[in-house]
Amino acid sequence: MFDRHSAPFMDKADDGGIYPRLMPDRNQTVVQAAFNTFYAMNVTYEMTRQWIARDGPFEYDYGWLSSTGTAVEFKEFGDRHFEMVYHVHPDCFELV
Repeated sequence: MFDRHSAPFMDKADDGGIYPRLMPDRNQTVVQAAFNTFYAMNVTYEMTRQWIARDGPFEYDYGWLSSTGTAVEFKEFGDRHFEMVYHVHPDCFELV
């Protein structure tokens, strides 16, 4: 019963990344898709918060998302999902 109701995502003790949890009774493809969607929306929310509440360029501090991702990959991921929601690429904004 514990395993059936456990979190589908977890962190590892040796790094700060978050990973989909392998669960024998769950379809790994579905869990991975839920993971990708959930964190894409979290990144989009964070970028939206920056857009509304902060001055200056976007910051892409998403090291918590993956221990192996690069700054370029985090920016591409954030920009892609932001553009999917708002239909404008973050690099198109003019800072005033």
